[in-house]
Amino acid sequence: MGQPLEKLREDLDSLSGSISSQARSIALGIVALVWALITGSDVSKLNLSSGDRQDLIWPALLAILSLLFDYLQYVVGYWNTLSVYSKAETANKKEAVFNKKGFWYRARYIFFVLKQIAVIVASGWMSMLLLRIVLR
Repeated sequence: MGQPLEKLREDLDSLSGSISSQARSIALGIVALVWALITGSDVSKLNLSSGDRQDLIWPALLAILSLLFDYLQYVVGYWNTLSVYSKAETANKKEAVFNKKGFWYRARYIFFVLKQIAVIVASGWMSMLLLRIVLR
């Protein structure tokens, strides 16, 4: 027997919230790790070259970009919801429906996807760099 759409929507909301939270944690972890590796006094144990330090900047920038996409997802989501709310309120309606083809609705989804892509690429890149450094 199938699931009610309301239940599926609740699951999607919960999952997207968890995904966003994990993406933020990973992105902040990458930034913190790069910061520690570049500025820390124990860096010499890893034998980081100036090239290694420069290479580490790129995953950190991608992680920061992921955080920016996260922020923009919420900004455009707010604008979208405000727009729908305002239109419903002006028309004295008790309910409103999102226009799934609307610019702000689509932008929110695009930023959600871009956030995931940026953090996945940053994580992979960071892992490869650390592996290269450690195995030297």
